[in-house]
Amino acid sequence: MDFFKKLAISICILFPILYFLPWWSGVIICVIIGFSSNTYKDSILKAGIGLSSCWAIMLVFRWLSGGHILMERIAEMFSVNNPFLLGLIIILLPLFLGGISGLTGKFIKEALD
Repeated sequence: MDFFKKLAISICILFPILYFLPWWSGVIICVIIGFSSNTYKDSILKAGIGLSSCWAIMLVFRWLSGGHILMERIAEMFSVNNPFLLGLIIILLPLFLGGISGLTGKFIKEALD
């Protein structure tokens, strides 16, 4: 249960930051999340799932506010031919970036100890 509480806190911290600042600011926050984690698994999962879920919320919000036209055109340009598959790819990228940055934060913590 403690993992889900910390995950919810990280999502609440990441969402307003990602809404107003560039995408790489979320990666910096994921390094901080990884720094505050206790294990490697927690650092990867909290940062990765937190960043990916915030990105997914913003993707759905922008999709519903008229972004589906742009997603269809980008999917066609990348030869994906399915905007939902493009959305899945877009959600997997922050999962990977968040996990790697959370692990980096954990490694920084161990290097300083």
